[in-house]
Amino acid sequence: MVTSAGLFGRRGGSVCSVADNAIANRPFVAGAGHVAAIEVALRGVVQLARLDAAKAASGSAHRVPASFETVAENR
Repeated sequence: MVTSAGLFGRRGGSVCSVADNAIANRPFVAGAGHVAAIEVALRGVVQLARLDAAKAASGSAHRVPASFETVAENR
């Protein structure tokens, strides 16, 4: 997925999760880990959008990292 996105000049990623327990022949049962993984992924997408917007606003071809204090203030 990441390689395919890169070939088209886009950013890509994935969140992997276990869906079934094939060894024990038990069906999937959602737990706290799945909800937390989704929340982390969504927060990551929001953060990437913020970074992309800051890069576009700066007019630079590259993103310049902000200081830790600036990042903490924007949370």
